[in-house]
Amino acid sequence: MDVREATPDDVDELESLVEGPLDATQLIHDRTVILAETADGIQGFVSYDIFDDAVHVSTIVGDADALEALLAEPRRFAAAEELPIEIVVPESAATLKRVVQTVGFEPVGDGPRFDGEPTRRFRYAR
Repeated sequence: MDVREATPDDVDELESLVEGPLDATQLIHDRTVILAETADGIQGFVSYDIFDDAVHVSTIVGDADALEALLAEPRRFAAAEELPIEIVVPESAATLKRVVQTVGFEPVGDGPRFDGEPTRRFRYAR
């Protein structure tokens, strides 16, 4: 699996990976967007940015292998900047929840509700 920064040429494929609306063009311009791809195409992506003295993962999609590969980049970036990482995971996202805990994120409490669904907030501070 190759991991690289997304480009405007990837917009349609990124949008096809999420349920609901996503303006991938705006996402690429506003945040760092990293994607994981194989010969079969894009398998997932992560977007993140910095605010409130932390790296915040705003969108992440993919299967377990892609999620683990994708989380490596914001973790490297956060380590270089000496910042923690925060991610909010919907309760229904069992695979994502398992992967973030496997790579070292710790649960730190409830997150906001998204479309009525409860979430958990996770933090990585190594």
